[in-house]
Amino acid sequence: MKTAMQELIDEIKLIETYPMSPLVLRMATDLLEKEKEQIIEAYDKGYKACDLDEALEINKTMFSGERYYEQTYKPETI
Repeated sequence: MKTAMQELIDEIKLIETYPMSPLVLRMATDLLEKEKEQIIEAYDKGYKACDLDEALEINKTMFSGERYYEQTYKPETI
């Protein structure tokens, strides 16, 4: 699965002839990091907000937003 920004970056790379392509690609790449931070924060906040019983407490320490992002979106180097 790819995030919206990852898909946008793929599309920008396809239209290299567009004069603004390098600038737009750089902006999209910069925003990719912000999107990653937002996904991680949303995951962490949602996980912490869950009313889990004590038996599941160990899962809270095993999983993090960072791990979720890496496993779900498998970020590629750009």
